[in-house]
Amino acid sequence: MRLLMPEQYKIPMTLQAAFVAKNGFVIASDDKANACEDMFQDYITPTMRRANRVHKILVAEDKSLVCAFSGDDVSAYAAQKLIESSHEEFTTDAKVKKHLEKAIGFARNFAPDFRSRHAVIAAIPNAKPSVNRLWRIFWVDDVVVMPITDKLYGGDTNNPAIFFGERYYSNSLSVKSLTAMAAHIVLEGHRNNGLRVDGLEVFTSEDGGDSRFLRDDELEHLRQQSDDLHKSLISLLRRD
Repeated sequence: MRLLMPEQYKIPMTLQAAFVAKNGFVIASDDKANACEDMFQDYITPTMRRANRVHKILVAEDKSLVCAFSGDDVSAYAAQKLIESSHEEFTTDAKVKKHLEKAIGFARNFAPDFRSRHAVIAAIPNAKPSVNRLWRIFWVDDVVVMPITDKLYGGDTNNPAIFFGERYYSNSLSVKSLTAMAAHIVLEGHRNNGLRVDGLEVFTSEDGGDSRFLRDDELEHLRQQSDDLHKSLISLLRRD
């Protein structure tokens, strides 16, 4: 019999969807955080799991940088430090990359012996035409910073809800259209993995316009839209 090691027991928590639009970008995330102390330390006895609500999308005070973290405290700390140290205008991809590469240094300061793979989604509001809006940062022994020109997911990246982005995303769509899609992915992700994915927060940025978190009433509208779509698909696909 093949025994599972602790890493294989873990079901990814968090679900995030980030889309580049024709006129900006959108990032949607759940806001549930689970915490437990070495849950599988003896492979048999679980410890108490605690759940909290946290902001997983972080925004620099001057709105020069947005970071969305998933996974654990290492990613959260690295994202927070990238936000806190963002004080320059990102006029070139080289400047963005140089700043985001600091993530591994922040991670090692926080947890020198970290072993697992970590990732952060980063985005540049009101980016200049020559600068990529969306970036992926991941690291183990070294850091890799990659510009993303279309879409990116964080957390439970095997969640079936990602199908909607893979099938229906287009970079010709507006921020408004992609906001509904990104929110639906997170909400549908909860329906598939409710223990680890729950809640909703959305950050949108329109070129030459506002960059902000959506209000509660706007989030409620997105929840209703998602629920209506979910019910419509059930009715259509289960029709006799």
